[in-house]
Amino acid sequence: MQKVTGQLGATIPDDWEWKKESHIFQAAGLKGNVIFSSEHLGPEIDTEQYALEQGKLLKDELRGYHEVAFESMRMMGGRPGYMRRFSWEPPDAAPATQIQLYYVDSSRGYTATATAPTSDFREIESTLLEVLESLTIENGPSEPTAAAVGAEASAPPVAP
Repeated sequence: MQKVTGQLGATIPDDWEWKKESHIFQAAGLKGNVIFSSEHLGPEIDTEQYALEQGKLLKDELRGYHEVAFESMRMMGGRPGYMRRFSWEPPDAAPATQIQLYYVDSSRGYTATATAPTSDFREIESTLLEVLESLTIENGPSEPTAAAVGAEASAPPVAP
């Protein structure tokens, strides 16, 4: 495994917003990938609300959507967030299995999506999980405190 970090940045006018940033990590042979992105959100949106809204979008937009799990967990350097595991049927492609992570801080929503064809998912699952577990937010919003890293996520697990 190798550590990679982004190098994107810009100086923008005061009346502009930093809307979205994405990093895509692709497995050899196109068997799987992880997309890690952040986007600007309103200050009223918290992690739970963001995760629930993303779930509604998935259910509405993905053909054959089937949610397997949705639960709170620590991620992205010990931050409290949510994980969703699901499968769906893309048009003109093999069924896919995905794991998504959600976290919100300082009006930015962070989403990480690990994807593989369902037929290959078990073969690449441990690697996808390793990548997801290694994700961090560099030079980003507040870093978790030592107490936060050791504490349990405040939200209870949510049934699919």
